[in-house]
Amino acid sequence: MKKVIGLFLIICVFIFCEEKIKKEIDIEEVIEKIDEIEKRVDEIDKKIEEIEKKIIKINENFDDIRKTIRNFQIYLQPQATLKPTEEEWKSIKNGMEKEEVEKILGSPEEIKKMRDKTEIWYYFGIGRIIFNQNGKVIRIEEDKYTPATRIR
Repeated sequence: MKKVIGLFLIICVFIFCEEKIKKEIDIEEVIEKIDEIEKRVDEIDKKIEEIEKKIIKINENFDDIRKTIRNFQIYLQPQATLKPTEEEWKSIKNGMEKEEVEKILGSPEEIKKMRDKTEIWYYFGIGRIIFNQNGKVIRIEEDKYTPATRIR
């Protein structure tokens, strides 16, 4: 009887240990899968960052193309059909230099030089930008009938 009880205890210990080993293997598999998922998420994050950078570059290129077309229109006809955007118009501030304004808004449709050496740049349907003798913005005027808030 002692042998049967001893054998029974050995079998019970063996079964208990086997179940514990299986549980440890399952935990290791889960950890491995979590690591794989984390690596995939990191790869996806990197790809998203690359795509966002490309979108920014495309938008910059689009803005450059739009300004080039606008400048070409001004060259061929008295008035451009592509106007600066409201955001671009609102970004012009007193103290900016002519080059900065032209980079943001593109070329004006008309430039008027005054006797006091100030300059007025006209953006038809939007407004005017007045520069002092040093080439810095001193005033921004919006057209009364077509405010910059309606620019599209």
